[in-house]
Amino acid sequence: MNSRIKADANEIQTHIDDLQKVSWLDKSRSWWPRFIFHFTNINNAVSILESGKMLSRTRSETTGEMITDNASPIVMGQTEIRWKDYVRLYFRPRTPTQYNNEGFRPIAQRELNSHCPVPVYFMFNSKKLLSRENASFSKGSLATSNTTIFSDAKSFKEIPFHLVYHDDRIEPYERSSIVFHRHAEVVVPNELDLDDLSHMVQK
Repeated sequence: MNSRIKADANEIQTHIDDLQKVSWLDKSRSWWPRFIFHFTNINNAVSILESGKMLSRTRSETTGEMITDNASPIVMGQTEIRWKDYVRLYFRPRTPTQYNNEGFRPIAQRELNSHCPVPVYFMFNSKKLLSRENASFSKGSLATSNTTIFSDAKSFKEIPFHLVYHDDRIEPYERSSIVFHRHAEVVVPNELDLDDLSHMVQK
C-alpha cells in the first residue's frame, strides 16, 4: 500500500462530504461521491482478486492478466500512450463507455469494437483513495488530446461535478461537454492495491 498521504488531503475529504449535500444531486446519486469506480469483465475481476491488485494496461498486457479487453481499440488508438501506464478509474458509475460495451452482444452489434459481457464494479473509498499521494485525477476524458491530470485539493474543487454526475437527458448543444466530463478519471501509476476497496457489485 502507498501510505503517503497528500498534505491537503483534509481539504479533499471535506469537499467529498460537501458534494454529498449539494442540492442538485438527488438521492439516487448522493452516494456517488463516496466512491471511485472501476468496472471490468468478470474474468478480469477474478484475476484482480487473485493477485490483490489492479494493473495498468501496460503491465496487464505484459503479464497477460487482462483476459478480456473492455476498451475500444478505436478509442485507445486516440488516447495518449502515457495513460497506458496508469490504473484508470471513474468518479461515477454508468459512464458513456459502459453504455457502449456492457452486456452480451453479437459482434455486429458491438459499438467501437469493445465488449464487456458481465460487468463487475470495484468501488473504492473516495476519501482514502484520493488522499493518497500517488492518486491523481482529470476533469474530463483522458481519451481527448491535451487532457491533463492534477492531484491537489484546489484543482479537485474546480472539477465541475454537476457535469461529471450529470444523469439527465442531454441536449445536442451540451452533449460534447457533458460526455467529456462524465468520463473524468482517477488514475494511479502502474498498479493499485485493494486496501481501499469498499464494495464489489456484479451488474
